[in-house]
Amino acid sequence: MAPYRVGDVQVLTEDMKEFNRAMSSLRVSVEWLFGDVANSFKFIDFKKNLKLRLSAVGKFYVVAALMRNILTCLYGNTTSKYFHIDPPTIDSYLGVHN
Repeated sequence: MAPYRVGDVQVLTEDMKEFNRAMSSLRVSVEWLFGDVANSFKFIDFKKNLKLRLSAVGKFYVVAALMRNILTCLYGNTTSKYFHIDPPTIDSYLGVHN
């Protein structure tokens, strides 16, 4: 999802501007999550290490994201702190029922 831009429409309405403001903080938090994965697992840096069709890029990223989410369950992350929410427990995240 992209922000509304002049050029896509003639004039940005107040609703469009408010939507852009609201989505901006969410977009930044999503970027933090991608950064968390890349910083936690350096091998996942696509531009430097992974080549499409020569390695299982998608599978590597899914495993790295899963591992990063488990670390988030243990230690939190920038996004959980920003939104003042506690991450789930590992059991809850993995769907383990006692």
